[in-house]
Amino acid sequence: MWLVVGDYRNSVSAENLARRIRTGYPIGNRTDGTPYQPTGSYEVRTEAVEGGTRVHARYNPRKDNAR
Repeated sequence: MWLVVGDYRNSVSAENLARRIRTGYPIGNRTDGTPYQPTGSYEVRTEAVEGGTRVHARYNPRKDNAR
């Protein structure tokens, strides 16, 4: 199931967040880590919406179990 992460006015910001989710890179303060672990277990997509870009994410347990 795809869930909305958020809407961003700037598409570059949305794509940057999508990349961070996809790669498990920390979001915000590096010491806080990221909720999107293990790395590579989340799929991300973006879509243009009125006023910006929307980021969606979903957990893919098959990718997690493939490790």
